[in-house]
Amino acid sequence: MIENQTQNSSYIWLVLIIVLTMTALFSAGFDHDVVYYGVFLMASFFGIITLAHKERIELNRIALVFLLFILWSFISLFWSISPIRTVIEGIQLISFLLIYLLTKKLSQEGLDKLIKVLFLIIGGIALLGILEYLFVSGSRIHATFTNPNPFGIFMVIMFLMSFSMTLRSKSKGYMIFSILLLSAVFLSGSRASIGAMTVALIIPFFGINKSELKNSIIRFAIIFVSAFIFSQIALYASVYIRENVFVDKSLLDSITRSSSFVTSSLKGRLEFWRVAFELFKNKPLLGYGNGTFFSAYYIEYGTNEWYSRFTHNHYLQMAAEIGAVGVGLFLVFLWTSFKSVVYTAKRSDKPIFFWGMVAGLVAFLLHIGVDFTWNFPAVTMLFFFFLGGTSRVDAKVPLKLNKTASLIGLVLIIMITGWQLGSTKLYMKALDLEQTDSLEAALELTQKVNKIYPISPFGQSYESELLFKRYLTNKNAKDLKASFEAMERAINNGPYDAGTHAKMARLYKQTGDFENAEKHLQTATKYSAYVLNSFIDLGNLYLENGKTEQAEATFLAALERAPFAIKRAQENEKETIIDSVAIIRLTLANLYSQAGDQGKVQDQVNQLIEQKEEYPFLEKYFK
Repeated sequence: MIENQTQNSSYIWLVLIIVLTMTALFSAGFDHDVVYYGVFLMASFFGIITLAHKERIELNRIALVFLLFILWSFISLFWSISPIRTVIEGIQLISFLLIYLLTKKLSQEGLDKLIKVLFLIIGGIALLGILEYLFVSGSRIHATFTNPNPFGIFMVIMFLMSFSMTLRSKSKGYMIFSILLLSAVFLSGSRASIGAMTVALIIPFFGINKSELKNSIIRFAIIFVSAFIFSQIALYASVYIRENVFVDKSLLDSITRSSSFVTSSLKGRLEFWRVAFELFKNKPLLGYGNGTFFSAYYIEYGTNEWYSRFTHNHYLQMAAEIGAVGVGLFLVFLWTSFKSVVYTAKRSDKPIFFWGMVAGLVAFLLHIGVDFTWNFPAVTMLFFFFLGGTSRVDAKVPLKLNKTASLIGLVLIIMITGWQLGSTKLYMKALDLEQTDSLEAALELTQKVNKIYPISPFGQSYESELLFKRYLTNKNAKDLKASFEAMERAINNGPYDAGTHAKMARLYKQTGDFENAEKHLQTATKYSAYVLNSFIDLGNLYLENGKTEQAEATFLAALERAPFAIKRAQENEKETIIDSVAIIRLTLANLYSQAGDQGKVQDQVNQLIEQKEEYPFLEKYFK
């Protein structure tokens, strides 16, 4: 990618290992600032070598097409329904491109060394997950990740490379790493990861001589059986070590989880895919903006138990977010990548890890078709690292950027990343100032940040809340007006965010404007899925204004969603939700009592009694 590949190679592999491993160690980069710091490091490094060594950045077809994809993602800011997420995910895309560019620049010696270090660190992460299984959780492992499924495919990608190297090397070390990584895959319980691995598993055998094929199959059998037995032992050992009730379950049962496959995994995904497809039909060309599926979902919510921040199919998610244009660019990127990998595959001087990396690429692309792996930067960075490692030789002369163009691009990347990260940190500082009773200082800082970072619904709604607090103290009409204007800006930056509409409703209610409070609460209920708060607030607003029929309809709508809310609630939230449902039933019973409808009163009481049998803490309402 850049002239003089061997120059500065020792620094390149160091930058890559820092970014790849640190991202993996800190929540896999999921909603974590480590991605921004990685972008700073990589962009600064490119800037230094451009200035100090006058090296020219080269963009091959893969990089050019992906750069166009990134630009389109940022262009979607103009119509995005969540500009802040569009920027955040755009920066993640930039980090992927930088990983690819650095990998292409790396010398073969540096690449070999980097892979060895990766094995050590990622092997350590796998071991951490296994120890977590043995001594802490006894459930599906995720180690430094926040979810077992991305962790599973992360381990699969590394396992496929390790396995490919095992087939081509007499080193027992690669076999040990293969067993360790495959054990972590089994204990992650990620069905999609194992499925993707199974499909891609044939690829490491490519290029193996027929005379070696039998030995290669035997090696695979040894690795598979060893990992399976080790994982099975770990399953029973975990129960024994933690002195838990013995669970008569085999490893196979733990992986397949057949009872939840149709009722949960498959059914949920089919609903997420339906929503994505409906969103795509709404805006087939442009989509709703990169990174906005979580917000657009409410538009097509099906009044059921299913809601997800991600589509669990990145191809469909792209269709919903960046439309046919974005999907088209991504498909061109995949086709260009495929041609480049095939070109390298035809060469006789392929490195020992080549076919393992190709298998990892295939497994990743399969997995993002059924899960949200793309949104875990550590995994996608590994994909782009593998892509760089398998497309190191360009069939055609790449585009060479001059010094000025390179520096402008790098400075722009650093500025955008600093804009995003710095603004977030300043908001946190404003929150700290408010906690120390420095309302004026918090407000002043928040207003300054909002001027330079006008895309944050959080920042603008926070400014509105601070202004309203000051209004309650000084009764200055200008503060009240400014409070409404700030909240309106927040709504414009998140039109489908129920929480922001609910905040606006509270402002109107506190100033006696019940008509506008009702309007925004109605909007909030429309985009709340099965979250009950806005329904309760709207129902109470109707009661306060004597609109009993509307109150009844709203509370009944809340009860319709209540089973979904309870089922999907986190354990630390479930009791609060159940308590809210009980209060709704008591409120309805009181309404029916006032109307003289004792049959409906008894129906609500009976249902509350049934709930009490399941949740004894509701006994307090019968004393």
